[in-house]
Amino acid sequence: MDNPSNDMFHKLIRRNRGSKNKDAICIMENGEHHYSATDQTNSFSRYFEDLAVPKDNGYDSEFLDLCNIRHNIFDELCKQSSNEPQFSFQNICDAIQQLHVHSGKATDELGLAAEHFKNSPTTVTHFLTNCFNNIFNNHHIPDIFKSGIVTPVLKKGKIQC
Repeated sequence: MDNPSNDMFHKLIRRNRGSKNKDAICIMENGEHHYSATDQTNSFSRYFEDLAVPKDNGYDSEFLDLCNIRHNIFDELCKQSSNEPQFSFQNICDAIQQLHVHSGKATDELGLAAEHFKNSPTTVTHFLTNCFNNIFNNHHIPDIFKSGIVTPVLKKGKIQC
């Protein structure tokens, strides 16, 4: 596709969703003109598939090697350091107390909200203290900490999509 744009893409979608419009929009792809909605949709499909596939490495291998060397040096320094930070029971309690209850925030993918932590500090605090200390000692973050979800929360009076 020679000159794609968001405006052209959304114009094509609006045209194909609404009543049939007689005004022909032309999309040129590799020197070919596409007038029909099907051809244009296929053209955009090919364009976005093409965007998703990496083409060229485009990075400097010397720069990558230098970054890896720096990372290894930093990693070795961290391993040699004997003063690993340790979380105390009180550190975790203080952090839980700073959570805002009834803030209207959605739950996470496990169904946990700030209220769960605020209302059960003794149960949660020991677990979280051990968990965070293990993260620092083992230099490994659990996969469950790396994931997240987006949950749409509809406002009152808003029409659902």
